[in-house]
Amino acid sequence: MIGVVEARTVVVRMVVGVVAWMSGRVSDRVLVHELVVILDVHVRDGQQSGEHNGKRGHHRDNAGAQGRRHGVRSMSARARQSQTGGSSHQRNISPSVTGTLPAMRSKAMSTGALVIAIGWFTGAAAAAQGVPAEYQGVLDVLARTGDFKDGVLKVNIPRNDIKVTVAGVATPTPFGFGGWIALTKGTGMDVMMGDLVLTQDEVNPVMSAVLAQGLDVTALHNHFFWESPRMFYMHVHGHGSAADLAKRIKPAIDLIGKIASRPDAAPAMTSTVTSGTLDTAKLASIIGTTGEQNGQVYKITIGRPDLKVQEMGAAINARMGLNTWAAFFGSDAAAVVAGDVAMLDTEVTPVLKALRDNGIEVVAIHHHMTATTPTVIFLHSWGQGPAEKLATAVRGAVNQTGPRPTK
Repeated sequence: MIGVVEARTVVVRMVVGVVAWMSGRVSDRVLVHELVVILDVHVRDGQQSGEHNGKRGHHRDNAGAQGRRHGVRSMSARARQSQTGGSSHQRNISPSVTGTLPAMRSKAMSTGALVIAIGWFTGAAAAAQGVPAEYQGVLDVLARTGDFKDGVLKVNIPRNDIKVTVAGVATPTPFGFGGWIALTKGTGMDVMMGDLVLTQDEVNPVMSAVLAQGLDVTALHNHFFWESPRMFYMHVHGHGSAADLAKRIKPAIDLIGKIASRPDAAPAMTSTVTSGTLDTAKLASIIGTTGEQNGQVYKITIGRPDLKVQEMGAAINARMGLNTWAAFFGSDAAAVVAGDVAMLDTEVTPVLKALRDNGIEVVAIHHHMTATTPTVIFLHSWGQGPAEKLATAVRGAVNQTGPRPTK
């Protein structure tokens, strides 16, 4: 069993060792290494003195004095060894540091150094967590998962509780039923935007909850035809502190999945599209942008960096919803695609023609945001057929807008 002094040695070396590993600057690594050796000298010196003090009861005073002299000699020897290129563990101690070793042997100085090391460790650990504290508070209040990237907190609100078929195709949640809200920093406040996925029976109760909290509903629309159950998409918007926005949107989010749905009258339809293998490399090559695999769905997202859209001083980027996307599901021979195209008003007609000429159904044309300049219009589409043909149709539409892929 190790003693108290040995245990403290282990703790000290572990803390400052982790700090040294996490530090990105060479100067910091050297300083922390010196701290390791200094504290190690102090603790071992104290341990040796204790051992000498306990050797013989009737020689306790003489043994203690001998132990202290031994400790000083030991420490001085270690300092000289480090200055003359001693062991690899100690040779990095600078002369200025070794010159202060006797002072650093005091308990107060050792404790202060340990506090500094722990402070460094705590700060580095907090920085490594990724999500700022105020945004972690949003996730906690909403009891939802999310991630922080590009200055945006994205909170996930997927409809995993509903099994949706589109034109008879049993589609997984990532195909188009993953709701969300996002927060980012504006001028003196946070800006919140979101897209809530709702059944038709949830629309009005959720809308009332949003409005009752002083938040805005900026759009309500469908993304699909022939889906069962009928699904609608409500865009929400608000300004304020992150904590305040979380509290205000929570009543609306808490209603999702809690309201009973009545049977819908969607016609029964059948399809040959089922989960299969997609040549995602070919799809990416045709469209000109690499996508991401999410379960059985391959989704390609294209931002609009050519549009400098701001809202209350906040930059509205792809993570905040300013993007064109296409999600593929099925196999190379029989697939479906759902998509959204972000357009300026002058781009709407060319995009419509490109999609209709390739047999893609246009499901909705609408806005997602208000009070922004320029005004951006979004077009939702749906298509079914060979995956390569669908990708060609998507590329034809993208070619009519600003973010033309380079491939």
